[in-house]
Order: sequence, then C-alpha cells, then structure tokens
Amino acid sequence: MSERAVRNPINTVLALGAVVVLFFYLYVQQTANDLMFQPGPSSYGEALGLEWVTAEDETKIAVYWREVSPSAPTVFYFHGNAEDIGQVLPILQTYQIRGFNVACFDYRGFGLSGGTPSEERVYSDGEAVYRYLLDSKGVVEENLILHGRSLGGGAAVEMGMRFNPRGMILESTFRSVYQLGLPVRWLPFDKFHNESKLASLELPVLIIHGEEDRVVPISHGKRLAKLAGDEGQSVWVPGAGHNDLVAKLGLGYWRVVERFIREAISK
Repeated sequence: MSERAVRNPINTVLALGAVVVLFFYLYVQQTANDLMFQPGPSSYGEALGLEWVTAEDETKIAVYWREVSPSAPTVFYFHGNAEDIGQVLPILQTYQIRGFNVACFDYRGFGLSGGTPSEERVYSDGEAVYRYLLDSKGVVEENLILHGRSLGGGAAVEMGMRFNPRGMILESTFRSVYQLGLPVRWLPFDKFHNESKLASLELPVLIIHGEEDRVVPISHGKRLAKLAGDEGQSVWVPGAGHNDLVAKLGLGYWRVVERFIREAISK
C-alpha cells in the first residue's frame, strides 16, 4: 500500500474529528449562552428614572443609580439571569433605606438595555458602568462593595479582577457555568470561571448560599468560600433554594450583609 493511500484515510479521520470538535464547541457555546441569558419583557419603564451609559459600540445600557450621601458606602449590585432592574428593585431600595448608595445595570437585552447579551459584553459593560460610577458620580473605590447574585456573581468576580473594590458579596454563585452540569473542573471554553479568578483575589468576600439550592448546588458556594481563604466569610441558609434567600433569612439577611459591608469598609 502506498504512503499516499495510508495518509489519505488518516487525513480524512483527522478532518472529521476536527469537524466534530468544532460542532461540539459551537453547540455547547450556544446552548450555554441560551441557558445563561434568558431576558424576558422589561418589568419597568422610563419612569423609573434611569441613567444611560453608552458602550464602545454605541449600545445604550440602562443604569440605576441612587445616592444617599457622597460619603456613604456604595453597593454595585449585579442581578441574576431572567431578572432586570425592576425585579430587583426591592433589594436596591432596601440598600438605600439602610444608608447605602446603590448602582445596578441591566445586561444587554435585559430590561431597557439594547443589544444581545454575552459573557464578554457583561464584562465590558460592567467595566463601563464601573468607570461611570468613579468618573461621573464621584464614587471612591475604598467605599465600593460589589454584590453579585447567581449569574451576577460572575460579573462581580470579573470586576474584582479588573478594579480594586473594598469587598465582594457572592450570593447563590457558581464555580463556572459548565461545572453546573459536567463533572469536570476545567474546559478551555468554559464560561464565567469564577473558581479560578476568586483564588487570585485579595479582598473580603461574603458567600451566601441556600442549602437546598437545586439550580446552583451548595457545593459550588462551599468551594468558592474555601478559595476566598482567610478573607472569606460564609452563610449557609437551611431550607433555602436559589431564589428565596432573602425571604428565608428575613431581617437576618440584611443584618449579615450590612455588618459585612461596614466591616469591610472600615478595614
């Protein structure tokens, strides 16, 4: 058999293998994107009194900003999937009532923000809003706390990598997207890989997670808490699932959060 005859079948197998890998990559990427980002109709309107940040590609990003006092701590809140500013408004308003400045933005395609969401755009838009808070609103990083819930935890962790906030709250947050359904610790195209990033951060971190969470199992929260090391604090909520932590803890939720923020700011 000639060398050419041997080479051709091998090349064919390699080519088919490459096609299969490419198809798998594209399928997994699209499926993950569809699962991560599920925007519904906006729950609010222009009357909410939003501000707007223009992204580099001219996309308009809806931003909620309320200042209690220039000297007060500021909480930059990142909401979860299938949520928008209107749906998390009770959280934002409670922060205000408790004496905190508060900011939140809607990911692309959520609420009144334009465009189509993706992991990279969440990061770039989060950075744009962060800079807007520093440059246009006079927020001082030494008084800034990030609070990310579920999907929003990924945005918060990335902002912790890019900037120097005073502390971070991660609520119902996952290790990475693919680890929610696959028994692997790393894939080269995984998304929101919070696990690897958190290990390199040196700032106070509060982990809050429901023990009965069926969307993001508590094992994810415990792994993140371990990676936070000496700077980490954790609260495991008995009987709580993915979306009822505040309801289960009641005023205890706010006592824990407020104590953490004020201690982090005072360090």
